[in-house]
Amino acid sequence: MYNLLIYDIEENKIRTHIAKLLERKGGIRIQKSVFVLDLSEAKKMELYRELWEIQQVYVNDDTI
Repeated sequence: MYNLLIYDIEENKIRTHIAKLLERKGGIRIQKSVFVLDLSEAKKMELYRELWEIQQVYVNDDTI
């Protein structure tokens, strides 16, 4: 199943970290902060957990 992931992240370090993670997961960049990924339900939940953990490390008002 195709998934569209869009993020709005202020800090360059976090934004780069997220982009590289999505590329490692097979994401294709459509725009600067928009990726499309072909993921099974299990892989989607795994990615969701990883992104949640990354977001918890930083004090921010960013959205993924």
